[in-house]
Amino acid sequence: MNPQDNREMPEKSAAGEKAGGKGTGPALPVGTIVGAHRWPYVGNHPGCWGTPWKGEVLALNDQRAWAKNVTLSTQQKIDAHVEWCNEQGLFEDNVPVLWDFGDEKIVYFQTASNLRPYAVDYLDWQAARAAAFRREAERMAVCDSCV
Repeated sequence: MNPQDNREMPEKSAAGEKAGGKGTGPALPVGTIVGAHRWPYVGNHPGCWGTPWKGEVLALNDQRAWAKNVTLSTQQKIDAHVEWCNEQGLFEDNVPVLWDFGDEKIVYFQTASNLRPYAVDYLDWQAARAAAFRREAERMAVCDSCV
């Protein structure tokens, strides 16, 4: 486990109460596990498909969302920056998501309207994978009769 994952969550503030800030887009509760139709190796044989990538919605003022920004080194600077961005309307439909890629976790700001609950993403992946297996079986049945 990454030691940074054990950090306490930032204090609640107007800037970080919900992901998505003051925007009109769909607000996703902080901590929601999401997917975004990101299915590894989906262009290959369905037996090679990886399970969908999984992410966790973070608060806008979560230190992990700003970890690679050297100018935002304290919680106070992060809160001030998020407040300014909200005033400018920069987070209307954007939320930070901590994506888990197995060997590493990376935060990307995502359009909230493109995210969906991970359970829905996983069920869609299962259905698409089953359909791909059926298409592959049908293709092989046609090819077998040609041989």
